[in-house]
Parts: sequence; structure tokens; C-alpha cells
Amino acid sequence: MTRQMTRTANPVTCDPRTSVTKSLLGYGVIAGPVYIVVSLAQALTRDGFDLARHQWSMLANGELGWIQITNFFVAGLMTLACAVGLHRALPPGRGAIWANLSFITGIVIIWTWLSALSLHLCRHTTPEQA
Repeated sequence: MTRQMTRTANPVTCDPRTSVTKSLLGYGVIAGPVYIVVSLAQALTRDGFDLARHQWSMLANGELGWIQITNFFVAGLMTLACAVGLHRALPPGRGAIWANLSFITGIVIIWTWLSALSLHLCRHTTPEQA
């Protein structure tokens, strides 16, 4: 009895463009769970915060508001990264619409971050500092 070993004609290579595209798409997979975990961790540890009555955006208020503001920013960046990955992965045509929608969603999240940051700065600025 003899053993026969065969090799594939096309060895698997690591294409840098494909690796980067997969990494960018991976950020879209983890953007939502990261946002939810960070928000829930704050909601459960913040004094006076009630999940039944308060919205998560209220976590951007107060001394620890920077945590939620950073959470908005990071989620927005991960969504933008996913949009770039979709743009690279999808062929031109109807599928490319999803890349554009994802990009717009990332812009909206970044805009939310900027709004929360400006609100946070306004509340913590005295008239003498303005």
C-alpha cells in the first residue's frame, strides 16, 4: 500500500488588498456589539441611570460623559471603515448602493459624536472661559 500526497496547483497566497478589505469589513461586524457593550456597562454602573426611563444618549452628560462621546466616535469610525470595505468588496452597480448607505450612516454617527461633544463642552465651559 502506498500513500499518495497531492498538492493544490494554486497555493493560497495572502493578498494585502484582500486582507485589508476583510479587516475593514470586520469593523462593521463589531461596531454594533462594541457600542452596546460600552453603553450597557455605563448604564449599569452609572448612579441614577434607569434603563427603563433614560435613553443611552443621556450617558453623554455629566463628568463621565466623555466615555459615551468616545463610544459614539469609535462606533462611527468603525462604521466608516466598514463602508470603505464594502466599497472595495462590492462591484460597481446596484451592490455599491450599500457601500454608500453605510458611508452615510457613518457620517451620521460622527455628526452625533460632534453634537454630543459640543454639548458636553458647552455645559462644562463657564462664561469666563468662553
